[in-house]
Amino acid sequence: MRKKILCIISCICFSTCMVTDGYADDYLKIGVVAEGEYQKSGNCEHGERKSAVTLGGYFLNRMCPSGHPYPVATQTFFYTNNKAWEKDLKAGNQHNETGNLYSTIDDVDLALYCGHGFKAYDKHNFPHNSMHFYTCNSSTKFHASGESGERTDSSNLFTTEARWGSGDAITKWVVAYTCNFLNETDPDLDQLMQGIHMVLGFSTQMYIDGMAAYDFADRLWQGQKFIDAFVGSSYKYVYPGMNTTDKNGNKLVVSVLTAEKSYTDTLYNYSSKPKKIGSGEKYLQVNYKFK
Repeated sequence: MRKKILCIISCICFSTCMVTDGYADDYLKIGVVAEGEYQKSGNCEHGERKSAVTLGGYFLNRMCPSGHPYPVATQTFFYTNNKAWEKDLKAGNQHNETGNLYSTIDDVDLALYCGHGFKAYDKHNFPHNSMHFYTCNSSTKFHASGESGERTDSSNLFTTEARWGSGDAITKWVVAYTCNFLNETDPDLDQLMQGIHMVLGFSTQMYIDGMAAYDFADRLWQGQKFIDAFVGSSYKYVYPGMNTTDKNGNKLVVSVLTAEKSYTDTLYNYSSKPKKIGSGEKYLQVNYKFK
């Protein structure tokens, strides 16, 4: 079962903590999905997020630097705009329209999403938090403007659809640069945890800054824990751009869902694969609140 830890952050110190029950492969696989042209290409009622693609690129540039003599990770996919689909991030390998298998979240150790996101029972009254796409699992078919189009299932990845890490998926960490995807208004948020180590994201609105992802990746390279690296980079680059607050007066809430044994994961030293939620594995939701 999941228990909550509340961290009110006024001063942040970071350290590297190594775990001993698992060791990183020579090359971790990374996949990025970034939606940016919501209105230009998608006829979407929600605003553009062109910087989402920049953020994804910055992350990959630091994680997979070209020509580096000692690479840590390799890029498996970078799906952007019209090529960024909901089913890229669903559990279970998917096939494209011609029947050929293509890489999805199940095929990478670390997946990153950047784009719009909604909390449960927000504007569209979805029963679950979601990642929002202007595509409909196709590069040429976009949802229509208006309520019915925005609510199209294939334009929204709900938390209950993700079920990350299930089966033989190698996915370990998911990073969500989007508003509200880890907001606790979702009654079934735990269902994300089907074998992955950690989901890192936000419980509030968030400001997209490409340097946040670059700095996050740089901290990971240095050996910082995933949680320390994400909170530190978010505080430095996301928090200063925030001009809204939640009902409790928080400008930004960085939220992390993690298996207890994976809490100290780094790129170089991380836990074994957790059991899915409800199978006796202990899970935490850790919230870092910035006023």
